[in-house]
Amino acid sequence: MEYAMAEQDGRDGSGGSGDAARFFDTAPGIFLILSVDGVILRASRMAARALELLPEDLVGRQVTDFVSEEELPAMMRARDEVSYGVMAAPVVLRATAASGASRLISWDGTACDDGSLCMVGVDITENPEFVSRDAVDAQMRQAQKLESIGTLASGVAHEINNPLNSILNYAQLIIDDAPPGGDAGEFAGEIITESNRLAKLVRNLLTFARTDAGDLVPVNPADVLESALSLTRASLRRDMITLEEKVEEWLPEIWCRPQQVQQVILNLVLNARDALNEQFAGRDPAKRITVSLEAAERNGSPCIMLTVADQGAGVPEALAERIFDPFFSTKPAGMGTGLGLSISYGIVRDHGGALTLESGAGGGASFRVCLPVRPAGAPED
Repeated sequence: MEYAMAEQDGRDGSGGSGDAARFFDTAPGIFLILSVDGVILRASRMAARALELLPEDLVGRQVTDFVSEEELPAMMRARDEVSYGVMAAPVVLRATAASGASRLISWDGTACDDGSLCMVGVDITENPEFVSRDAVDAQMRQAQKLESIGTLASGVAHEINNPLNSILNYAQLIIDDAPPGGDAGEFAGEIITESNRLAKLVRNLLTFARTDAGDLVPVNPADVLESALSLTRASLRRDMITLEEKVEEWLPEIWCRPQQVQQVILNLVLNARDALNEQFAGRDPAKRITVSLEAAERNGSPCIMLTVADQGAGVPEALAERIFDPFFSTKPAGMGTGLGLSISYGIVRDHGGALTLESGAGGGASFRVCLPVRPAGAPED
């Protein structure tokens, strides 16, 4: 089942602009737009996932419908504080999902210019001691940054595409008319080579900017992993890197877009390869990538955990905070665009999952991807 936002023309239900509508459609956190009397006007996908409903099923409901009678006064007080712009600190409330499951959510909020209310939540069910306005602010800043840069990237990529196609076509015409063995044909061939590199960057920009491409389908995660690794084994052998695989048997299915998840796996494995090649000039026992796939839990819900670990130089703490930022790269100039991990972060986020890094300078790096499993009894399409 895909958690897709109902289409709305023009301005969103909160009176926000189209950019605001796209933000709430793709926001990685729990975001709600409320009327002054607490009616839900718009919900992010992650808000819907937390409550086990579709975003459109939340629209028109009272936000108080999802808290217990005991916590109703606290929710109403928080709503009133937001409407008056005086919410001094996050309020922790226990929300009840459609299945009856209970989620502990730390809520913060602000009033919009048109009088509607923006509520921002952090699921702290597994970490009840973690209640921080800074965490909420950081989550919103990251989402806003990805949204704004994605819009810019899409515009730049489309502007580049037309002249790039013309360059490729003219270079091919030169090759077709050039005498064999001449300089003109050789130079035109170099133009095509460099233009194809630029075309790949354009495709990466468009992939980074694009969200929600295609339907989610139920798949065996081990099959997706095998399809991705089959494309890398020859390259890893050539670089004298050992690939170690640890895959649990009888893993539950996940809802995903298989090609996108394969892209995430390839990005992580190839980044690990580059880190090992930089650390070890030739063959070495530590020149190893470990890929594991196992059943796990995230915030109390079942998920599939994919880990890609290497023993390269690691990522210093100062850089780890920026590792998923668009266009940020630790590779030498010409070796990467800085979009691979940003694209992967966006793909995983759009699947309702999480992509995290554990690393320390000199201690290797482990990237962990958590993807929700297919719910029992979910429809096939």
